[in-house]
Amino acid sequence: MNVPLNTTYEILNKSLDAVLVADLSGTIRYFNDAASQMFGLDRSKMDEAGIPIQEIIPPRLREHHANAFHNYIRGKGGQLLDQRIEMVGLRGGREEFPIELQISRIELDGSPALTAFIRDLSAWHGMRQALEESENKFREFAEHISDVVWMTELMPERVVYVNSAFEKIWGIKKENLYENPRIWTGRIHEDDIGRVQSSFEKMVKGVEPEFNEEYRVLGKDGQISWIHDIGHLIGVKNSGKPLVAGIARDITEKKEAEEERKSLEHHLGRVQKMEAIGNLASGIAHDFNNLLTPIIGLSELALAIAGEESELQGSLEQILEAGNRAKELAQQILSFTRMPEGSLQPVRIRNVILEAIKLLKSGLSSQIDFRTEFRTERDVILADSGKLHQVIMNLGANAGYAMMESGGVLEFVIDFEKSGTRKNPRLPDNLSDGHYVRLDVKDTGVGIPDDIKSRIFEPFFTTKESGKGTGLGLAQVYGIVNGMGGAILVDSQIGTGTCFSLFFPVCESVEKSDSKSSSQITQGTGRVLVVDDEEVVLQVVQERLKRAGYQVVTRSLGDAAYRLIQNNPEDFDLVITDYNMLGMNGLILTSEIKKLRPDLPVFLYTGNITILDPELCRRMGVNEVINKPIDFAHLTQLMSQWLENRSGPSGYFSI
Repeated sequence: MNVPLNTTYEILNKSLDAVLVADLSGTIRYFNDAASQMFGLDRSKMDEAGIPIQEIIPPRLREHHANAFHNYIRGKGGQLLDQRIEMVGLRGGREEFPIELQISRIELDGSPALTAFIRDLSAWHGMRQALEESENKFREFAEHISDVVWMTELMPERVVYVNSAFEKIWGIKKENLYENPRIWTGRIHEDDIGRVQSSFEKMVKGVEPEFNEEYRVLGKDGQISWIHDIGHLIGVKNSGKPLVAGIARDITEKKEAEEERKSLEHHLGRVQKMEAIGNLASGIAHDFNNLLTPIIGLSELALAIAGEESELQGSLEQILEAGNRAKELAQQILSFTRMPEGSLQPVRIRNVILEAIKLLKSGLSSQIDFRTEFRTERDVILADSGKLHQVIMNLGANAGYAMMESGGVLEFVIDFEKSGTRKNPRLPDNLSDGHYVRLDVKDTGVGIPDDIKSRIFEPFFTTKESGKGTGLGLAQVYGIVNGMGGAILVDSQIGTGTCFSLFFPVCESVEKSDSKSSSQITQGTGRVLVVDDEEVVLQVVQERLKRAGYQVVTRSLGDAAYRLIQNNPEDFDLVITDYNMLGMNGLILTSEIKKLRPDLPVFLYTGNITILDPELCRRMGVNEVINKPIDFAHLTQLMSQWLENRSGPSGYFSI
């Protein structure tokens, strides 16, 4: 079907692209409406001579265009037909703008001619320029942040972009990553690499919506960094291939902070657990000591009445010995809380170690080699020598148990440490500045597994078989050392051995008091009021003090005792009261008595001396604090001293 010429012109005028027809002389013979608008061509100026094509070409390019056109006519211009070519056009003789040109050969009135289909690329170039500017801004932004920004093309894998932060964290040049897209995985920790690769593959396959992993990276300097890496399979495609983009952040400081927080929480949990155990121990010890007071007191009284020739003497002595062992057990239970300050005296650690080794050698395997190394002379600390001996014996016994089958070396090392403004890495963080004696108890035994290392100081925790351990040994060590103002560190490796490092504040004084109270009851005179809500305790105290020469009045309630003093303030020479009583306790009773008679001596006794604050006792008017079970030899000695001079022993306070 032949299309009329007018119809063809109408179709061409409807085109959004410019259409030009030129003869081989370079003269425009036809242009549509779009070409008129695009180049500013005026159809009224179109005559038989046509319009030179140079009018729509910028002056700076006209010579080049003319030469190229003539070369094409002569057959020397190469293949230009039916190709899309980008070049520059001229609008209205003044404005240059980008165009896309496609030239085809046609017949015009029987003569060869050329037709050009032209598209204005101004808008496209504007968008491309805006896109380039946006990309440049993105790159400039990405290069100035500390996070790693990355883009990877898939199938096959190719890194499209990564910023400079990658080099700082991974220690790999970006150029190397572009050449080998998988080189970054070589720096991932061996324990994390499998998980990371699996997660990335799940995201690519659409099993997971994103790649979101925390993993460790080994830097060029060997330092491990923690990375939080998030990636997404995005809709944008580069070269028709799927693209993955993501951000990787160095979270090493966050991880370290989390570990520190967990450590602190764990430490707090242990402290709270030990505090709970301590409160329980205090209650048990208090009740225990209340029971022991009549047992020991009545046994001593029975022995005194029976005399040496009595058939009951042996049995009574065994009862008394059992009571005293129970008293020592109560003191061990109290070591879970804190030690009474009055029991601390200057002690040279090496002397206690040498004494303990003698006992350990007799009880441990002959295959164990005992060694000592005393690196400092400054090994005097404030301690209870008996409890320090207990600490060394417990640690030595545990070490011997760890070397029971194959033997080994048990070594005691004493050294001096100093903590100041610059932290000593060998000292526990919770120790204040000062000078410390460090005692290392080392063995070459089986070691302590990591999963139980954090529990070894818990009361009743033991790895020994039933009947071979109570689990109290290391718990007692912990309580005693902390009560002396010290601390403990444990270092253990399976198959290598264990080292317990104990730290004690140095005591510069080497003087040690060897004074011991007499075991004999001190006789005296005076009228004494005894207050206790335990009837059996009242009976024992009353009987023992009567035999010591005192007149004794008893009351079972603090309120009743106060009324008695209130009615007869001058009727008594001394008051002895229990601390923990129903109604008015011993401290309040003491305070009220002192308001009536400030000069009246008041002794306070308790089954748990560790719960009393010495300064508070002084403020309330307490003259002496005595621990249960009552040592009547010590008690009567103090009573005699107070009643003789009304001031008590010079500078002495029994708490």
